[in-house]
Amino acid sequence: MPRISPNPACYRVLGRADEIARTANSPHMRAEHLFLAIIHDKGMPAQVLARLADISRLEAAVTEAAGRAAAQPDERPSRPDLAGFRVAAEMGDSFVGTWHLLFALIRDRQSVPARPGQSG
Repeated sequence: MPRISPNPACYRVLGRADEIARTANSPHMRAEHLFLAIIHDKGMPAQVLARLADISRLEAAVTEAAGRAAAQPDERPSRPDLAGFRVAAEMGDSFVGTWHLLFALIRDRQSVPARPGQSG
C-alpha cells in the first residue's frame, strides 16, 4: 500500500483543530473541533458548505452541541484525523486533504457535526 501523507491544507486544518480543542479545554481533538477548523479554513469544503448552509449557523450549532458533548464522559478519544486517512486510501489518493477529513466526519453519524437536528 502506498504511503499516504497529509497535504499542506490538511496540516493547517489539523493544527487549527488542535488549537480549538485546547481553547475548549478538551484533552484531545474531537470531530467538532475538526469541523470548526475546516469551516474556519475557508478552503473548498467550507466554500461548498457555505453554498448549502449559513456557516455562522453551522458554527453556532456545532459549538453548542460540542458544549453538551464535552459534559459527557468520553470512553475513547475520537480520531477523526485517522478516519480521513482511511477515506483517502479508499479513494485511491496518495494524500489526505480537507475533503477527506470532511468526508470522514460526515460518515461518522455519531460525531457532533453529523448529528441531525440537535440544535434549535
